[in-house]
Amino acid sequence: LMVFSSAVVDFPIIALLLDYSLDLWHLIGVELTIFVFTVAGALLFKTISSRYEKNVRKSNKLQSEQPAAEPTKIQRHSSRATSDAKNTLPINPNMSANCELLERSLQLLPQDDKRLRPEPWQLMDASSFDNARGLSLQRSALALKAYTELQASLRERGISLPDAAQHSSVTALDFYIALVQCAIRSGASEAVEAIIADMAQQGVPRSLHCYESAMKQLACQKHFRLALAMHDHVKADGMTPSATTYSCLISFAVEVGDWELAGTFFEQLGKVAVPSIRAYMAMLRVYSKQTDWRSSVQAIRDMHSRGVPVDALALNIVLATAVAANQVEVVDSLVREAEEASPPFCDVVSYNTLVKGYVQRGDASRALQVLDRLIAFGLEPNGITFNSIIDAAVRGSEVAWELVTRMRSCGLHPDKFTCSILVKGLSKDPTPKHIRDTLKLLLDLGWTLDAPLRSNLYSAVRLAAAQSGDPVLAAQTMAQMRRQDMSPMEAAPKRSCEFGRTT
Repeated sequence: LMVFSSAVVDFPIIALLLDYSLDLWHLIGVELTIFVFTVAGALLFKTISSRYEKNVRKSNKLQSEQPAAEPTKIQRHSSRATSDAKNTLPINPNMSANCELLERSLQLLPQDDKRLRPEPWQLMDASSFDNARGLSLQRSALALKAYTELQASLRERGISLPDAAQHSSVTALDFYIALVQCAIRSGASEAVEAIIADMAQQGVPRSLHCYESAMKQLACQKHFRLALAMHDHVKADGMTPSATTYSCLISFAVEVGDWELAGTFFEQLGKVAVPSIRAYMAMLRVYSKQTDWRSSVQAIRDMHSRGVPVDALALNIVLATAVAANQVEVVDSLVREAEEASPPFCDVVSYNTLVKGYVQRGDASRALQVLDRLIAFGLEPNGITFNSIIDAAVRGSEVAWELVTRMRSCGLHPDKFTCSILVKGLSKDPTPKHIRDTLKLLLDLGWTLDAPLRSNLYSAVRLAAAQSGDPVLAAQTMAQMRRQDMSPMEAAPKRSCEFGRTT
């Protein structure tokens, strides 16, 4: 120490360095101490975390080696719905206290810890969610999972769900109605059957409202077969569906293609109430698919007798069914009845359907009479009306071309269908006048015709011009083809047989 003191006195530079060292310690000493303690704490936390994770992995490994119980049907559906929901919708933090209770009871709780499981009535309240209104997909999936917990809780306590409902804010029936809605909402519609079966097992009386609510929910999700299955439960419980329910069941049966079942529901509906226009329309479509014109006519007459208003749409379905069965006389009679009704309910489609029936028989004169009736009734024919009659009259080509003139006088213009029909008639009567008229029509239509159809039509006209024996007409046809940028090879006569398939 004496030597050090002497050195400080003898060497002032050492005293200066000592002063600087003391000042530096006062500046960084506190920060250095905090840094050391921070590093030490981080190392300690890392050591503890690694040991904890090692123990957790060891515990999970032991649990995975234990055999798992076979999941029930509702557990499978709820697990699948919960998994799908987590991938699609986030959890909404602004939900009711019931939702918070449900999450606390289902998340991060050991499956075998019975002490942490809520009471059955608490799970009922948490699963109900005010009849599942305004819920997200994930909340509905959690409600299904809560139901599996509820079943386990009921078994442990040896009580039934109606017993638990005595302490709950919801009745047992309302709870099951809400649960069905949650199952359908979360995409687990197949679980509805199991839920209904559980209702019966728990001794909960089912109401017609319960089944009708399930039908409505299932139909909204396009599960029509499951909706029809609800009727089997209604029948098994000795209930009679309402008229509205029967009408819906008819639509469900039509959707799945069970026409016989649709007819059965329609008969039962007729016994309890007057069928609605919706029910009649569904059955008319069924009869149309079956080509059952007798049942179609009987249905529309039944509508008249029961005071159900018949419109043109219903009439036209019946007319189309009768035409498909070649019952043109029946169609003619129904159109006349519609004309004489007050108010009349036939339209242009009705007359076009009648025209179609006569065209199928090749009766052009009767088809022309229908055109006159249509105009006399105060309706305006359309392109379909004229094209159909021209097709019937094409054998007498002069009549067909007169109809083209009449078509133009009604403010309508020939289209590709008109042209195709007239070109087809040239093979039966290739007169020079009709060939020139057809060339003019082709020129008027021009590029509105697609390339394959235009090629086939010119091919048929060129062949007809060659058959007419008029070289000037044949040259005129070739010249028009060149002006239309069509080469002779492009519209070769050998392709004339194909234009019928193109049109």
